[in-house]
Amino acid sequence: MLETDKTPYFVDVKWLSENISDPNLRVLDATWNVPGSDPNYPAGAIPGARFFDLGFLKSKTLLGASYPPKEELKSMAEELGISAENHIIVYDKEGYFSAARVWWSFKTIGHKKVSILRDGLPAWIGAGYKTAEHHQKNPPKSDYEISNSAVKGVSLETILKAVDSGVQIIDARPAGRFSGEMPEPRESLRSGHIPGSLNLPISCLKTAQGELLEDNEIRQILKDKGIDASAPVITTCGSGVTAAALAVIFEHLGFKDVSVYTGSWAEYGASEHPIETI
Repeated sequence: MLETDKTPYFVDVKWLSENISDPNLRVLDATWNVPGSDPNYPAGAIPGARFFDLGFLKSKTLLGASYPPKEELKSMAEELGISAENHIIVYDKEGYFSAARVWWSFKTIGHKKVSILRDGLPAWIGAGYKTAEHHQKNPPKSDYEISNSAVKGVSLETILKAVDSGVQIIDARPAGRFSGEMPEPRESLRSGHIPGSLNLPISCLKTAQGELLEDNEIRQILKDKGIDASAPVITTCGSGVTAAALAVIFEHLGFKDVSVYTGSWAEYGASEHPIETI
């Protein structure tokens, strides 16, 4: 990624509690309720947080598009009172899931200062910090100036070339869906994975309590999986959300060439291109 400043990929709840009154900060709740699921998320919001509707943005993103629509994202940012100079802190109620896709989305329009709250709302509540009953409503609108993307999104065409050339493709879906032993939650999709891809379920990078593992622990897991940080890598998943979660971790750990396949299995699984099962 073409990072141009020292903005951290992650901040912890202590940092946020100490900086939450900074007028340049914009805290976004990026919780995405996956269609068909019934998550038992904690109630409330971080005080002053504004809700970013990832589901809406995804509905406006054409299947197969490498990036979300820039003008739609610009409009959403302006409705939330976000300018290009603000430092965005994004979190979700699961801990580490959809926040990463929103981080990545803002990077596609060149936003420089955006960080993820490590372990999200559960960590905030667990540390004893107060929550608000509702998100901040109707903040003053802003003007947002789009810049060049600082991250890479790729299309199905790129994936097919990557398969032929042996580029690392890392799939964040659960092992059963990757192997084809479990059905896909989306109707009409085949079960299995992109030929030659490696499985790295996002859950493997978390503790039993859902917290992200320490960097050295994650590096060891990647080494054991044979993932090469010095070589290009493309992340994928079911819908492009946990693919972004992997991509942020890889960027944070210093990978040099990371792309997200935004169409992910929702596109590839519905195609007629070859799949593998194990």
